[in-house]
Order: sequence, then structure tokens, then C-alpha cells
Amino acid sequence: MVFLSRLLSAPLTEEILFRGPLIVGMWVLHIAVARHKITARTRNVLVLVLACLTSVLLFALAHSATGVYNVLSAGVFGVAAATMTIRTKSLVPGIISHALYNATGSLI
Repeated sequence: MVFLSRLLSAPLTEEILFRGPLIVGMWVLHIAVARHKITARTRNVLVLVLACLTSVLLFALAHSATGVYNVLSAGVFGVAAATMTIRTKSLVPGIISHALYNATGSLI
């Protein structure tokens, strides 16, 4: 039962909590930065980097109670999941990869 919980509920909950706001936050940042006189490309890159870093840091900190190794691995996974979310504009790839990541960790 713990395996199923870890496989299904944790990835779904964590991706919605940490990557869901990433998409909304990107639009809020985009509007805030749009007031400054910078090129559209620079603005888009800045928004993506800030939103991604915020998401990754919060995700890594949420895993800090389980040790430094888990913070680092959560940070690396957070970058991958944030990248998937940004590129696909969907949480589904992150949820699936998170579930697979947790499943491999549980089986080992």
C-alpha cells in the first residue's frame, strides 16, 4: 500500500504543488518584467529561469528532512521536471517521470 501511495499520490501532489504554480508564475513574472525596456527574448529567458529556479528550490527544500543527498537529487530531478513542464506546457510528463523515479527508488 505504501508503494502505491508513493507511486501515485506523491508525484501527483508534488507536481501540482511545485510545477503547477511554475506555469502561472511565469505569466505573472512575464507581465511584471514586460514593463522594463528589455528585448522580448531576454524577458522570456529571464522569466523561465526565475520560475524554474523558484520551483526547483522549493521542491528541493521540501525534501530537506530526508538528508542532503535527497535535497541534491530532488534539485536535479526538479530541473528536469520543470524543463518538461515548460517545454510541453503540461504537468503530465512530470507526473509520469516522478512516478517512475519513485518506483525505481522503491524497488532498489
